[in-house]
Amino acid sequence: MLKRTLHLCVLVMMAGCASINTIPATSKKEAATPASYTYADSALGDLLIAEVSLQRDLFPLALDYYQRHAQHSQSPAISEQSTLLALHLGKADMALNEAHHWLKQTPNNATAHEAAALAHIMLEQVEQATEQIDLLLQLEPEHGLTSLLTHSQGIGEQHTALLVAALASLADKHPQQGTLWYAKALKQQDDQQPKSALKSLNKALRITPEHVEAQLLKARLLFDTHRRRAALRYSNKQSQLHPSELRLQAQHIRLLIEAGKEKNAQRALTTLATHHPNEQELRLALAIFAMEQGLSQTARQALEQLLTEGYRQDDIRLYLGHNAEQAQDYETALFYYQKTQSREANLKAGFQAARLYHLQKNYEASETTFHELRQKYPEHALDLYLAEADLWRPDSPKAALAILHSALQHYPDNSDLLYFHALMAEQNDDIPQAERDLRLILQHDPLNAAALNALGYILTDRTDRHEEAYIYIKDALQLEPDNPAILDSKGWVLFHLGRNEEALHYLQRSYEAMKDDEVAAHLIKVLQALGLEAEAENIQQHHPSLNEQ
Repeated sequence: MLKRTLHLCVLVMMAGCASINTIPATSKKEAATPASYTYADSALGDLLIAEVSLQRDLFPLALDYYQRHAQHSQSPAISEQSTLLALHLGKADMALNEAHHWLKQTPNNATAHEAAALAHIMLEQVEQATEQIDLLLQLEPEHGLTSLLTHSQGIGEQHTALLVAALASLADKHPQQGTLWYAKALKQQDDQQPKSALKSLNKALRITPEHVEAQLLKARLLFDTHRRRAALRYSNKQSQLHPSELRLQAQHIRLLIEAGKEKNAQRALTTLATHHPNEQELRLALAIFAMEQGLSQTARQALEQLLTEGYRQDDIRLYLGHNAEQAQDYETALFYYQKTQSREANLKAGFQAARLYHLQKNYEASETTFHELRQKYPEHALDLYLAEADLWRPDSPKAALAILHSALQHYPDNSDLLYFHALMAEQNDDIPQAERDLRLILQHDPLNAAALNALGYILTDRTDRHEEAYIYIKDALQLEPDNPAILDSKGWVLFHLGRNEEALHYLQRSYEAMKDDEVAAHLIKVLQALGLEAEAENIQQHHPSLNEQ
């Protein structure tokens, strides 16, 4: 299911609301003359304290005094304040109890039904909430939903989804409420019923044809149900009918980009820049989206336009460099990286240039660039050593080891360096050096789970010191009992100790969390040792690269 936040403000806008008041002081939906009520002196004192507390935003104290008298009073005003304060403070049980007392006093009070509905939603009682919303709509068919949705903002995503479900269930009973059809469309979309959602949207749009959110959702659903031409025609029409509505403009451009319509997307971005020259952040977001979708020419055109406007120039140069890299235009990428000006941008661009030189096998230029960066940015020297070594790791562990060795001359006790150095030493078959590095880490930090695990794994995988390895791995697993890498190590050392049944348990747990080739290879070994060839072959089929090893 596509997870998304259901914004209540969308429904509020559809209902035509423009104001928000979390705690209305009094209900305006009872058109009767206020009744007079007589209070005991003690009650008047408590109510005075409640009013003063309310004015000073001491809501819990005010609620305590209001609630104390609401159940014994026949004053709807006290019940109202008690109910709305409880809702505001998230005390749903209390709010519902107070709302019921309020409704006994004034059964046709729309605000009381609204409060009861929200309390039921907060208590995840959708059916009861639906009943209260139905009564609210019977009392206030024109403005009831507006008020409900306004006061429901901020109830949280989970409760918002429940409210949408309640509203959706009432669409057929109140067919002239466009908001309900829109809510039904949202629910149907969540339930993976896009065709039904489109039908509900069409009904909503017939009632409120200018509602932008419904238009946006319709275009999105058309596109996602493989009706791309219809989606593009519809989004283009709406964007032309509403040239000042940026959400429609942006969606149309995004759909063009997703559809791979590069020339059309470029024209639309140019039009957006012409009509909305100050919406540069939106244009940047669309350019980045085009870059992510692989439309490098569209991204470059939009980014270069922003650069000529002087907008966030160093950021734009970095994006242009990255975009050129994606298009494998390395010369252009280096050109933009070398044009950055601020100190922070120069560091980022310098690293990207060094990485790009390495990618092009211009190792001398890469090494020189890293050296210059460490001289210019000594506070980042350690990170730059680690980054340079990481570039060499896949192809030349020996070169990576040499860089890390140089770094250790400046940072001899750094755990990250020592750990990385140990891994590269192991790959270079220098097991004694790897062991020295890891023991040095543990000398300073005996509870370092990563170092304990690495030491134990290397000892069991590369030596015959399995009993010793078991101790280190056991200690690591006690520190991080659900770490899949350590679970793998535990299974692997148990296998070397001949405890295959136990090994299978840990390796299966590791494989469930981390289905990589190394864990799979270990699991296959154990399964085969236990005579479970079919299970081993099944896992092998999911890791074809293991056949090449």
